[in-house]
Amino acid sequence: MAKKANRKGGYNHGEVAEYWSRRLTETDPLSAVLTFDAPASINKAYHEWEISSLNAALGARSRRSKPLKGKSALDIACGIGRITRRLADMGAKTSAIDLAPAMIAKARRRCAGSGVAFTRAAADTIPFGDNSFDIITCFGLLEHLPNTPRAGCITEISRLLRPDGRAYFVVNNIDCIFLAGRSQGVTRRGYYVELVGLEWLEKHAHKNGGTISICAANPGYAVAHYQMHDKRSSSTRTTRREKQMLASVLSLNDQIPCESSLARRLASHYLVEFSFVA
Repeated sequence: MAKKANRKGGYNHGEVAEYWSRRLTETDPLSAVLTFDAPASINKAYHEWEISSLNAALGARSRRSKPLKGKSALDIACGIGRITRRLADMGAKTSAIDLAPAMIAKARRRCAGSGVAFTRAAADTIPFGDNSFDIITCFGLLEHLPNTPRAGCITEISRLLRPDGRAYFVVNNIDCIFLAGRSQGVTRRGYYVELVGLEWLEKHAHKNGGTISICAANPGYAVAHYQMHDKRSSSTRTTRREKQMLASVLSLNDQIPCESSLARRLASHYLVEFSFVA
């Protein structure tokens, strides 16, 4: 009965928790939560793009600045605590949720001494009261949820966010030339993936009284990943020449405006801000 009760839109919480906990035993932590078979340099580049983009969106001018001091933050699907730790370091009273016990254990160690409160919970049934948070982050989750729990996650975020609060998502760019033909959902026991883009997020933001705006895009990362290290390649090792090229290619993240037509063609992801309509 418990297993049936945890099923929403074909999404079984127990199976999901087991799958993502197991990923940590099969590869390094970044690969477990980002691209499983990508070179370490590519996963590191993606991680750094997310962190630098969030820093810019939240006004963190340096690693030591604390633009979130006095504010409360929630990191949804915290994984190994990459984003969680950054929110805490920016001064926020931070909470984090994830379904996978092993992920929470890893994140707890990463955030030791930062005062983060961790809770095991699903993204569509979050155990906090209405209007609890000034900042909510949800990175790398929406594409792993079928439509019903995904829509429920947006509803929950809208409930939890204070009227002047902001939520930040990372979503796919379904117009990216490198992702053509990859939008069909793939599912297996405990794992689901499907491209989720701006149109879907905008639709559900409006349903919940909010609006979205693009904060950042990653064309440089996408070129590096899908041209230099496409997953279909027989090798995931990064050569010395590729390492030398990587920095210059990644600089495209800053050089190409995030809402330009070129970013729309090249970027694989957007950082998006959700806020309520004034």
